Amino acid sequence: VEAWNRHDVKEFAGLLAPDIEYGIPGREKHLQGRDEVAAYLPYYISNHDRSLEIVSVKIGTDGVATALMHAGLFELPLRDGKYARVFAPSRAIGRWRLSEGKLLMFYFNSLRSEVDEIVKSESLEAQAQPR
Repeated sequence: VEAWNRHDVKEFAGLLAPDIEYGIPGREKHLQGRDEVAAYLPYYISNHDRSLEIVSVKIGTDGVATALMHAGLFELPLRDGKYARVFAPSRAIGRWRLSEGKLLMFYFNSLRSEVDEIVKSESLEAQAQPR
């Protein structure tokens, strides 16, 4: 999350699992695989300022860490210190597992309906602290 918030595409891409599934608004389908996500990130980062804040983490019996995050999204460029467009705050889900000797993200989703379903089915909201 820190690499993302710094807009460090290279470091962030290095923390993605080879088989990551990456769902974001504005895309017809989820991005599949580290290479596809890494190829898309420079465009996305150059046009948006996005921040992620981990709200809660749940560790499954399989060792998978699932994080509920608050996401801020702002469209660039800045003009007179203001963003071109500010989107409503949203939530995102990230999942990490130990792979290649490190913790790698293998799932990310910020599509509202899909995130809402995951939060509900996995009871993640109950763990989240109010902002």
